[in-house]
Parts: sequence; structure tokens; C-alpha cells
Amino acid sequence: MDARRWNSLILRLALGCLCAATGRTGTVSAELRGTDSRTGPTVRLRFEWGNPQPQQWHGLLEMDAKGRFSRLRSLSLEADSEATIGTNGQTAWISRRFSRIYDGFDVDVTAPVDTRLILTLQTEQVDQRFETTVWEVCRAGVTFSMADGGRLVIRRAPGDALRVRMDRPHLVYAVGERFAAHIQPNPLTRDPVEVSGELNWTVSEARSGEPVLAGGRSATLSTNSAAPTGIPVQFPLPADEGVYDIRFSLTSPQLPVLRSEVQVVVLSGGARGRSIASETVSAAAGLGSGKSSDGRQPRNSLSSFGSETLVDRVVPDRGPSPREIGAGRRLQSTRPGVERA
Repeated sequence: MDARRWNSLILRLALGCLCAATGRTGTVSAELRGTDSRTGPTVRLRFEWGNPQPQQWHGLLEMDAKGRFSRLRSLSLEADSEATIGTNGQTAWISRRFSRIYDGFDVDVTAPVDTRLILTLQTEQVDQRFETTVWEVCRAGVTFSMADGGRLVIRRAPGDALRVRMDRPHLVYAVGERFAAHIQPNPLTRDPVEVSGELNWTVSEARSGEPVLAGGRSATLSTNSAAPTGIPVQFPLPADEGVYDIRFSLTSPQLPVLRSEVQVVVLSGGARGRSIASETVSAAAGLGSGKSSDGRQPRNSLSSFGSETLVDRVVPDRGPSPREIGAGRRLQSTRPGVERA
């Protein structure tokens, strides 16, 4: 490897870490002209990559226009994940202490849709640079082959195009409660346009998939909005206890179909309700340990790219901090609604 390029990246990573630690924001690369301005729509993007052999990754994400990175979250399950990733607003950096097969992160990008994104990834053996635009990523996602036999996938984070905002700290409901939320479409187009469409929802039993409720309403919205408008929805939940999937979709002749999904638990104070609640708490304990409900370590490989996403994120309308539920995947389990965030 070219020692000068390696040293250059290490220096840029060090400057990024220093800016993040001191709260200072500034241009890390003279080649790029990122500023602190919040220009353009905000989209949440997912960067994930893998390699047949474990690698210790170092990397830097930059943009070539006025914009900002925020709400950076590691996708790796290793112990050093959150301590070895950061952002100062103009760049996002990653500098792992341990090797791993799979790595990645989610990050909010506030910038014009034609903004160029530059991701540099390095190990001791490989130095690679990847370029794309916000529009290309949001339109269809992009995939790059890596020099070491792996691949890099950059796409919009699941559910970000149709966000679910709720004014409650959890997704457990009592029998007789109503589901209330604001559904926030956040579509991107080449140029901003006004569109009309239909927002529909269905409530189905999680285990059988049988629909028990459906509804819809018309919607008018703007694409590429810096502050997407929420569409209020409210409907009664099923009278029977259980775990239910609520699927939302927004259709318009001018847009691809936008989809999002939330899973809720409906309980009463009876014995069965306490049993389901106990299973839900047990499953949550398994999530915290990084294991599934049967004690197995989750797969940490590129095979997870195509997994079904049940919930992306639920953000309360009020409160001191947003509640975020990561992309979930069904586990092979007899328990209803067991998820891995």
C-alpha cells in the first residue's frame, strides 16, 4: 500500500475525531467544501459492506456540497462499535479496533439531491474510494464490488421514505386503545414537485398474516421537502389480544410505492396478556445481549442485506429524546413477534 495515502487517511480521521470531541466543525478536506448549512431534504442512508475474511476497517465519508451528517449509528454488533465511529457534521468517520467480517452504519444526510458522496475505506492491505450521489442512492440503491472480494451496498434506510411518528414511548397497547400516529412521506425526485396520492393501511395478525382491519385516506405532499408534513391517522386496534403488523403504503402515479411497517402488541390484564408481556420482555432481553431468543448469535454477514424489515424507526412527536427502532428481521422462533433490532 502507498504509505502516503495511508498516512493521509489517518491524519484526516484524527482531525475528524478531534472536531467531534471538541464540538468544532470545519472543513476536514480542502478538496471538499462541506459547511454547517442545512440545505436540502434530510434522508437516512445505510452503508454496509462485508468481506470473506475479517478486516479492521478505517474509513471516511464526505460530501462535495453544502450539507450535514447527523444521527450516525453503527450497524456492527462488535463491542467497540459505537466508540469507533463519529461525525462532526461535515464528515463521518470510522476507525475500528477489532477485525470483523461485516460492517456498516446508518446516517442522516441533509443536502441537495445531486450531492456527491465520497466514501474512503482502508485496511492494512486495501485502499478503496467509492463515489455516488444522494439521488442515485435514493432512486434505486448502488452496489460496488470491493478489491478484496467483498461488496459495498449503499441504499436508503428501510422505512425512511415513509416515516411513522408516534406520541408514545412504546408499542404495547391495551385492549380498546386506538392507534394514533403521523405518517410522514419523504419521497425524493430529481426536482421538487407537488403530488397527490392515497395513503392506505392494513392491520394483520403477525403469526397468520390474516388481515383484520384496513383503511385509507387521500394525501397531498411535496417531494424533496426540508420539513415533510405528517399525515394524521387514527383507528381502533383489534379487540383480541395478540401481536399485529400494521402496514402503511402510499401510492401515487408520480412516485414509486412508499412502504413502512410497525408491529404492535395488544394486551389485557388477564393471564394471557401477562404471558405475552413476559415473552416480549424476554425477547427484549435477548436483543440487549446481541443474541436471538434461542440463544444463538445472529448472523453477521452480507446475507442479511435482503432480510425483511418490519420496523425502521418510530419517533415520538414530543419528548426529550427520539425513540428509534432499528431495522428488524424475523427470527425462527415460536414466539409471536420476536424481532431483532
